[in-house]
Amino acid sequence: MKTPLEKARAGESTAAMERAAAVEGVELETIMRGVDSGEIVVVAGSRDGVRPVAIGKGLRTKEIGRAHV
Repeated sequence: MKTPLEKARAGESTAAMERAAAVEGVELETIMRGVDSGEIVVVAGSRDGVRPVAIGKGLRTKEIGRAHV
């Protein structure tokens, strides 16, 4: 079973990526490229009623609790 990152790198999407793209109003490919590059994270809970949210470059939510090194 592939992780979402592995799927994005292989050109495959997940339901969470598709939902996040629709909510953000961006192309699915934008989400997949961002996940692949590490600039976007798709947060998806396993509980019913929890909708996936994308966080990162070019999206409504840019960063949460960024660590400064």
